[in-house]
Amino acid sequence: MTQILKTMEPIITFVTLVAGVVTIIWFIRDVRRQNSKELKNQSELLKIHSELLKNQTEILFKIQKSLEVQTKILAKIEAK
Repeated sequence: MTQILKTMEPIITFVTLVAGVVTIIWFIRDVRRQNSKELKNQSELLKIHSELLKNQTEILFKIQKSLEVQTKILAKIEAK
């Protein structure tokens, strides 16, 4: 019985090492896949955020123009 275990020891060691390497490779691929999904989600959020900022900038520009017009009207009224 001991002789059989001694002859199988290198085989068991090899199989264990292969299983370990496969597990590590699988883990790394899974982490990379998950990171890719997260980066894609963050990109989408950044696009939405960018659009919102663009819209807000346009609104603020329109408000500024309106205030300039109101200031001119007020200046004309005060000049009378």
